[in-house]
Amino acid sequence: MASLEQIQQRVEALTRRHNTAATRQAKLQGTLEGKRQELLHLKEEIEAAGFDPKTLREERARLEKELEDLMTKFETELAVVEKAQEEYEK
Repeated sequence: MASLEQIQQRVEALTRRHNTAATRQAKLQGTLEGKRQELLHLKEEIEAAGFDPKTLREERARLEKELEDLMTKFETELAVVEKAQEEYEK
């Protein structure tokens, strides 16, 4: 059987551990709340820009393809103009 002193030491150690755990939990909850607020802000920005956060990846891929297509078309038209300019300058 443990002595009174051993019981007191154990209680003190458990109390310290509990206090440490409670402090860490409060800190983690604060961090989590900060991240949650950050995500809500990002969601609002995405929606304000006219996008749906749930389909953002698909929308990005679609817009990248559209941009690539437009650049290809521009490059083709530019080549035609450059060739016409070269022909004119001859």
